[in-house]
Amino acid sequence: INDNCVTMATMNLAIGLEFRAVILIGCEEGCLRMGHESEHDCDELESRTRLLSALYVACSRAREILSVTAAGPLLPAISAAYDATKS
Repeated sequence: INDNCVTMATMNLAIGLEFRAVILIGCEEGCLRMGHESEHDCDELESRTRLLSALYVACSRAREILSVTAAGPLLPAISAAYDATKS
């Protein structure tokens, strides 16, 4: 993929790709959901596990810059990862 352009992708679509910079938007509690899941497809733990796996994939696509945005409190997993980088 050309580094001189903007590519928009879902977290699942980004598997196997790398980018110089990655911007994740809407990383607040209750905003991110796995689009293929319905309320009845899986329990809360399985849904959370899938979301955390997708977030890991999305974050690990960045070679140099990772920017995470949220309109409210960050997802606890992202807050914990950020706090760990400061210590």
